[in-house]
Amino acid sequence: MEETVRAFNHIIDSGKAFYWGTSEWNANEIAQAWRVADRLGLIGPVMEQPAYNMLTREKVEGEFAHLYRPENGGLGLTVFSPMKQGILSGKYRDGIPEDSRFAQTTVEFIKGYWKRTSKDDWAGIVEQVNRL
Repeated sequence: MEETVRAFNHIIDSGKAFYWGTSEWNANEIAQAWRVADRLGLIGPVMEQPAYNMLTREKVEGEFAHLYRPENGGLGLTVFSPMKQGILSGKYRDGIPEDSRFAQTTVEFIKGYWKRTSKDDWAGIVEQVNRL
């Protein structure tokens, strides 16, 4: 963790960034980075980029809640996937349209998504959205 904090501060000191943040870190990792930065007199992460949507809320509303308070660092957020990769739009209600990104077989992000997400998981998410 010390190397990470030092590396980001080098980028700041070089004038290439004004601050640094994290993406998909957990609350403990962020707090650890703050402790390291404080110990070394450096800048810790000021924002996190978590997934956040009506189906994925636990991290933002629960795990991170204490990190938002100014006395604990005042973490800021810039979230991603507010429509859960488009699933919340309803366009996958009746399956995966041929012209949608989830039908693409050569896009690395989609390949990775299917490696992490089983067809049963996908069906469960779509069913949950359909019930909404």
